Amino acid sequence: MGLNPMLWTINNKEFRTDHNNTILDLNIWGPIDIESLQAALAGIVETGLFLDTTDLVIMGIGNETITFQ
Repeated sequence: MGLNPMLWTINNKEFRTDHNNTILDLNIWGPIDIESLQAALAGIVETGLFLDTTDLVIMGIGNETITFQ
């Protein structure tokens, strides 16, 4: 899908959650059908996509705050 998944690592070792799950970051900044992505990720423990659960997302990048509605 051209999302360039990146594995979370610390000191060149795979980082795992408290429940021993792998974490991947995906590049979703370009034009993408986010609903289709959500459907394609069915079965993933957590996607970080808040399509049906919130009306506002606040994201911090460095000293900058970005909001999505």
